[in-house]
Amino acid sequence: MKFTEAFLNKDLIVRILKKGYSKPTDIQTQVFEPILQGKDVTASAQTGTGKTAAFVWPILQSMLSQENNNKPLQVIVLTPTRELAYQVFEQFEYFAQPFNITPALIIGGEKIDKQIEQINQGAQIIVATLGRLIDLNNQDKIDLSNIQTLVLDEADRMLDLGFEQELKEILKFLPAQKQTLLFSATYPESIKSIISQYLTDPLFIKSAKENTVNKDIKQWAYEIDKKDKPQAIMQMLNEYIESQVIIFCKTKRTVDLLEGILSEHGFSIRAIHADKSQNARNSAMKQFKNKEVQALIATDIAARGLDIKQLPLVINYDLPFVPEDYIHRIGRTGRAGKQGIAISLVCADQFDELVAIEHLLTHIIERDMLTGLVPSHNVPISNLDKPKEKEDKNITDDVEIEAGQKPTQNPGKKKGPQKNIQNAKQKEKPLSKRAKQKQKELKDKPPIKKKGLGLVPRSKNL
Repeated sequence: MKFTEAFLNKDLIVRILKKGYSKPTDIQTQVFEPILQGKDVTASAQTGTGKTAAFVWPILQSMLSQENNNKPLQVIVLTPTRELAYQVFEQFEYFAQPFNITPALIIGGEKIDKQIEQINQGAQIIVATLGRLIDLNNQDKIDLSNIQTLVLDEADRMLDLGFEQELKEILKFLPAQKQTLLFSATYPESIKSIISQYLTDPLFIKSAKENTVNKDIKQWAYEIDKKDKPQAIMQMLNEYIESQVIIFCKTKRTVDLLEGILSEHGFSIRAIHADKSQNARNSAMKQFKNKEVQALIATDIAARGLDIKQLPLVINYDLPFVPEDYIHRIGRTGRAGKQGIAISLVCADQFDELVAIEHLLTHIIERDMLTGLVPSHNVPISNLDKPKEKEDKNITDDVEIEAGQKPTQNPGKKKGPQKNIQNAKQKEKPLSKRAKQKQKELKDKPPIKKKGLGLVPRSKNL
């Protein structure tokens, strides 16, 4: 299938082709017609397959097809994070440029007066985070009576962050007669409840199996001691000197510590997490997208939805608490048919997280060791046996609370005794036979000094 005027306005097609798209992806092909027909849709797609454009294009086409297409506020898109809201807004802004259609960005961390002014000037599309939208509605600064289309983007992430009640509050004060498009990577019971209550006879579309990794992403893990992780990052940044990279950490504190270490050693890096100001986050993302810095250090705030063109490399400094977040993290690379690399640094006390991820992937992640950084703490051999449920972690998720927005549950903690994994003391153990052999192999070998995507693990030829 190619882009044709049967589905899309010719000027819109011109904008699409200029952006480098040659034909619709699978998810785009499946959702175009039902969205244009005004049906409620719930859809899931593998990350990097053009999901945002899958609703941006037909929404714009529907607005262009209406007789009075310039009436105010017809569409609301809700996203779980400010970063994702920015990206969706940029898509609407670019593709709506030739037409008399105005989008507005409504998020926390920005001046509310300016956002109210944009609404009053006749914005027809609003991309919003939940807290700021509730604020504006409670202050009677926004008229939602004419909403025709609602998009819930990354709906499962909204609920992961504890915003189920806020979402239901918004759904209740929107018109009953409207089109609802729900995009979700996974379908937990909470999402199924939202679908059954608030969508009308929805069409279910699934363009890929849940929790699958793009085949264009090469994955491996480096076994390493926790204390050696900063040195490992510096070694890899030197080896991938011509490549940009996102480095994912579990906590905001780890992001700050790594940012300080790398800055002191002269690396070109920026960092984002929920405690940084919105201006700082915007600046960091802009510099990274413009390739002004080599590395972006981030919590899982950057794991969903962000589209960095031709990003070749993702590094997991820590494995995530939630296995599904591993898939979303590494999905920042290997997008739009490009090849990518995903590397994880795994130490002994992260073995359970590794097993949970491998069980989700249904395959073992290949391992290697870095020159000069052979671990003294054993990382056991893993298998695909179902991982044991663990209830003793103190999870500090990167949850962002905006004004007027209070999570109804604490997504940052699980039941059970608290345990600070980041600072857990490891008992000294003798090297395993495998580690001893690897140490012997690496002892006299110099570090690899290939550039860009030329670097591969020494033990394999990808």
